[in-house]
Amino acid sequence: MADEILFNMWTEVPAGSSLVISVEGSKADKLIITTLDGIETTPAGAIKKKITGILNTVSGNAETFDLKSSRVYTIDVINTFVTDADAVVHAHIEDPDGEQFGEAVDTTLTRKKTRVEPVTLLVATRQGGGS
Repeated sequence: MADEILFNMWTEVPAGSSLVISVEGSKADKLIITTLDGIETTPAGAIKKKITGILNTVSGNAETFDLKSSRVYTIDVINTFVTDADAVVHAHIEDPDGEQFGEAVDTTLTRKKTRVEPVTLLVATRQGGGS
């Protein structure tokens, strides 16, 4: 648990970038259900959009979110451990040119059955460029 990342923040992200999130770890005898719960706000705090989703923890396929100019995104990647399991959480930012911006988040959560563990991602974008 000492090296786990449960919170990560990216600031000054170029407008028009994307946030990419994936979780894997479900297998025949292991089950993790991962949901997304978040919001997109203006810098003043006005909520513009709710962000929700369910990630495929068997395939590990990523979910991509387009990031608008002058916004703050707060997203909880909520991992519900149906059995004892390991959830491998990955998130990174891709700039408008498809290049990685900043450091990626790569963390493994090992939990017992019935535990719920969120990984919180906070993204603040710069003004200009994106819609």
